[in-house]
Amino acid sequence: MKIKSKILVAALTAGVFAVTALGADVLTKAQVTTINDTFQKAPVPELAVKAAKVVQQAPKEQKDAIAVTIVKAVHAEHPAAMINTIAAIAKAAPETSPAVAAAAVKLAKKDINKITYAVVMAAPKFHEQIAQAIAKAVPESESTIYAKTRSVARSAATTGNGTTTTPGLIGGDEPADPPATVTSQLGADEERKNYSSPQ
Repeated sequence: MKIKSKILVAALTAGVFAVTALGADVLTKAQVTTINDTFQKAPVPELAVKAAKVVQQAPKEQKDAIAVTIVKAVHAEHPAAMINTIAAIAKAAPETSPAVAAAAVKLAKKDINKITYAVVMAAPKFHEQIAQAIAKAVPESESTIYAKTRSVARSAATTGNGTTTTPGLIGGDEPADPPATVTSQLGADEERKNYSSPQ
């Protein structure tokens, strides 16, 4: 299965990049057909990985066009897999995240919050460009999208245990005296003897 998948990705890459002499945002009909056929027929669990590999290996001037075409192909055949696919593309090629986000929200306006979260979490350094692209694609979102992308980008800067990955020291003065030593004894706390009833 893995060998077959690698061969398919290699064939897709060769087919998509066979003609690269055209403009930056232009794909040939053959390239679009190859992308559509590959991503509409691919097993759902493999879509995100394949999409990330194809976009990552694409020529720089065609990355956006290829990424958008993949998003459209996935949405046409497997709309439920689109969020995972756009997140994988944005993580593999962060510079495509604004174009990917714009294409996705045009296709699924009702999922704008999920799309925003997925793309910004995958490419937090591009949150301003993502917000601009989404606002241009869906003008009615302009009043709230910038705050959402900033919020998600801040969330992306934190790790799973709630500590930030931003370097720096905790502010404040060091205490003059060390904290007092706490001693304890086994048994009941005399001061809280009747803690179950009001005093």
